[in-house]
Amino acid sequence: MSWLKKLSFYQWISLCFAFVIICIIGYSAIYSTIRNGYSLSCMYVENFGVECPSCGMSRAFSLILNGDFNTAHTLNNNALSLFGFLLLQLFLRLTTIFLYNKKRALLIKRTDALVSIISFVILFGPFILEWVSFFLFLTQ
Repeated sequence: MSWLKKLSFYQWISLCFAFVIICIIGYSAIYSTIRNGYSLSCMYVENFGVECPSCGMSRAFSLILNGDFNTAHTLNNNALSLFGFLLLQLFLRLTTIFLYNKKRALLIKRTDALVSIISFVILFGPFILEWVSFFLFLTQ
């Protein structure tokens, strides 16, 4: 555990993000809706009777981990891109943790930021737009 003491602040942030991503993926693997029938209820469905853009995401992530991509896409059309974003970010976080050094710090930070911003806009953009239109729908 002495290597933890040598991590830079940037590496610690990456480690925290990697931990959160692993928890999300682990949750989807452990609490499989296929095996356990466990699913979170949506507060929008309960309160307004309308499905939100996140409805089906937990079940879709479980299905992706089981290799059922078509059903996952049917449950939530953003699930594949969001899961891909999580995997890309996990790869970037782990790369940042293990390849980071003072000589390449600026290059790694800039590359990380650029790849993260571009992938966020491409993979999360449609999901965010769905949420915006959803809230506009609710306010009418």
